[in-house]
Amino acid sequence: MYSKKLIYTYLLLFLFLAGCCGVIFFSHKYGYLYRIGPFVATYLAIIGLCSVWISDRKVSRLIRIIQVFSLLIVLAGVYLILLQMKSAYLNAQLNHYGVAVKAIVVDIKREKSRYGSHDYAIIDYSYAGNDYLQRINDDDRAYKYQDSLRLLCSSRDPEIFRVVGHKPALNIKY
Repeated sequence: MYSKKLIYTYLLLFLFLAGCCGVIFFSHKYGYLYRIGPFVATYLAIIGLCSVWISDRKVSRLIRIIQVFSLLIVLAGVYLILLQMKSAYLNAQLNHYGVAVKAIVVDIKREKSRYGSHDYAIIDYSYAGNDYLQRINDDDRAYKYQDSLRLLCSSRDPEIFRVVGHKPALNIKY
């Protein structure tokens, strides 16, 4: 029979791999859960693995601090590696399957957080008979309502896109 430690290890490794796949292949989708969920799953799996395999014995304060900082370094490394892999995946999709589509800015949103506010342009575009609603970063306020955009989107996953052109709307008062 398998020990509990081994079963937890396999479950946490599965959660880690599922979280990594979610970050790389799904975090580009429009929605808060798609962006944050995979990262949370990955980090919880790493923390869980550490808690399963790091001894609970009484250790000195210095050893515990070293363990915490080591965990933070591992988390930062995993984060950077996942961002690189996600970027490589998105670029490969656009390079191999990219098609040009037109989009229109349908709304401008501002999200406030404790770190400041961020502006986003909500864009609408169609590909293969389906409509897509996405948001793009607009902290420099380059986009206005009803602006036309040219996008390069993946024909395999049209939610992967890059803005390649921008034409401001004319005769619209703000």
